[in-house]
Amino acid sequence: MDNITRGGPVVMINRGDYPIQVLPLPRLSTEEIEEKTKQGNLGSPQVLEWLWDIVAGPVLEALGLTQPPPSDGDDDWPRVRWVPVGAPSRFPLHAAGRHDKRSNEAVIDKVMSSYSPSIGAIRQGMKLRHEKSTVAKALLVAVEHTPGSTKLPFATKEVAMLRRHFCESTSIQPIELERRCTEEVLSHLRDCDIFHFAGHDYTDPNNPLRCHLRLEDWKDNPLEVADLLAINLRERPPFLAYLSACGAGKIDDEKHLDQNLNLISAIMHQGIRDGGMTDVSVCRAPQSE
Repeated sequence: MDNITRGGPVVMINRGDYPIQVLPLPRLSTEEIEEKTKQGNLGSPQVLEWLWDIVAGPVLEALGLTQPPPSDGDDDWPRVRWVPVGAPSRFPLHAAGRHDKRSNEAVIDKVMSSYSPSIGAIRQGMKLRHEKSTVAKALLVAVEHTPGSTKLPFATKEVAMLRRHFCESTSIQPIELERRCTEEVLSHLRDCDIFHFAGHDYTDPNNPLRCHLRLEDWKDNPLEVADLLAINLRERPPFLAYLSACGAGKIDDEKHLDQNLNLISAIMHQGIRDGGMTDVSVCRAPQSE
């Protein structure tokens, strides 16, 4: 943004009757963001507590979402769609909180989170009508053994748990893949209602379009951001995509931060209503609760 304004002010005009609520976050400084980023391990308890105190806590309080939903409710949790811009997009806002204390001071105790690269992407997803098939289908992909990468023993367990506890209880038909390869995944993406991936991914620090999911044939034919943008899913996009991968929303190069282009944003640009992701710790060891 600094580079853009060097040539003069940038003025955005909005309708006067269109309400916008601005919430100042005075404790969220550029210096502290840079310090946390340099320290690494953005999913550490210290960083998650800092995110809660500085960002997520004040935001949820301003929205009136200060208490967990009632346990005897109809599971209709309030939803928050996070649209971080620039350096804050590196941080796991959905995981912010004080997790070592039973204080309910955590995002996951109060709302269901998803991410979007922009408000425009949210609007696009709402405009597109989701045509339900006769039988709802879920494309569940677990890549436990990835060539050239460490083994992920919990990936298979994660998908098995989804198949058992989610698909069977909701009559959603899981799609069985003969091979966990790029061509098969792309072909079934056009005919599924839910897409869940558990495995490795790769973030290209120089070219966001080369970021990819690591399927069994990734060395010869990686499933890249460019592939997701190239296929036409807008006629019947999946309703939900969840990438349980280590860097699905990650952007390494600072010059690409404001573009917010990564695996999650590529999926959202295809009209998918909701996109979620996890960090490396969840990727390696999903919780059973």
